[in-house]
Order: sequence, then structure tokens, then C-alpha cells
Amino acid sequence: MQILSNVSLYLHCLVQAFLYQLNSTQMKDILFIFTIISLLSSASCRKECPPDSKIGNKPLTEKSLRFFPYKANPKLVFKDNTGKELVFTSQNGVQSEINKIAVYKNCTEVKFDGQSSYDYFEGETKNIVFFSKAPDFSMSLLLSTNILRPEKELFFDQLTIDVMGVGSIGRGEIVTDVRFTDTHEEKEFNIQFPLTPIGIKNLNGIEFQEVYETDSFDGKQVFYTKEKGIIGFITDDNVFHLDRIE
Repeated sequence: MQILSNVSLYLHCLVQAFLYQLNSTQMKDILFIFTIISLLSSASCRKECPPDSKIGNKPLTEKSLRFFPYKANPKLVFKDNTGKELVFTSQNGVQSEINKIAVYKNCTEVKFDGQSSYDYFEGETKNIVFFSKAPDFSMSLLLSTNILRPEKELFFDQLTIDVMGVGSIGRGEIVTDVRFTDTHEEKEFNIQFPLTPIGIKNLNGIEFQEVYETDSFDGKQVFYTKEKGIIGFITDDNVFHLDRIE
């Protein structure tokens, strides 16, 4: 420490001697530059932000879990409008994960590419992805906990379903549980592809109750129920309905 102090004193003296040789205008310019360098150096040496801090848990609610009917690793058997079967399987089955929901920002490091630190809640997600062969389709469901506004403990759960073939067949989103009582507007949930309740739906002569549907896109559409999940979809040239879950 004594060596560093002596070096610092020596450099200070050199700077003073150098400044003594300059006229007033040059001194002002040099002092301005030294001031900027000093400020930047001070900022870059500041203490880094602390690690993120967990302040609570927000698992999915029972109300929301009723929107996710799949257990373990089911096989879904659909039939088209000729009675031909189309089988969907899932490589990994139902996946449950814990994720961070950042709520309060503690600090941001004052340096290039500085990181931010947050107080967060541990949220929960459940998802499953299915695939079929000949023809190739995929179906996915994601149930997650989200936050409505930064810096506010306004949590809600949301279900997202998606069916893909050659391009998108249908995508739907629905808020499954609002977990706060504050005043809010529906548009704040940012639902871009609504999943809308329609009651009864007939697919290939089979009647389903309490059905939700995605918006129709060039005639393509997806249908869902809380009891069975995805129960049907319409493509450019066919209609598929859920026959059974194995």
C-alpha cells in the first residue's frame, strides 16, 4: 500500500509540473479532459450489482391448472373426415419448470454492457409438445405465470396453444386466472390471438361441449376444451377431431 501511495504522489507531482508549463487556455482544456477521465474511471470502478434476490413464490393456481388436462406422457389419437387416424405423441411428456419473474429493479451497473439486478418471484410453467407423422403436424400447450406491469406485484396466469402444419393452423391465448384486484384494462394482458369460448362444437359429426376456438385464418382453426385439451383443428383440406387419449 505504501508503494502505491508513493507512486500516486509521484504521478501527481508530474501532472502538476506539466500543468505549470501550460497557459490558462491549455490548462482549462487539460483539466476538462482529466475531469472526464476521472468521472469515467470512477464509474467503471463502482461496485457491481448484487445477485438477483428471491422474494417469494408464485406457483400456478388450481384454477389455472384446470386448463391443462394432460398428465405424464399421453398419446392423442385424432381422426379425419374419412375416419383415418392421426396419432400424436410427445417425446418428453409434460414438463414443469421454475422460472424467475423479475418485479423490482435494484440497480444497473454503470459500465458498458452493465447488468441489472432484480428482486424476483419464482413462477411456474407447464408445457407439452406433440408431433404426428404423415402428415406432419405439431401441437403445443404452455401454461405460465406472468406479470402485468413492471415494479408491481400484479400476477396472472395464461394458457397458449399452438398447432402447426405447413405453416400455422391456429394459435390461441387466454388468461386463466387474474391474481390481483387492482384496476386494469384487458388490453394490458397483450392477448394477440384470443382463445374464445363458443359452447358446443360439432367436428366430423362428434359433438364437444364447453369449447374454445382460435380465430379463423383462411379457414384454418383450432378447438380446445379444459377437459381434454386440443380436441380438433381444421386445415386447408381436412377436419380432424380427437377420438381418444391413451
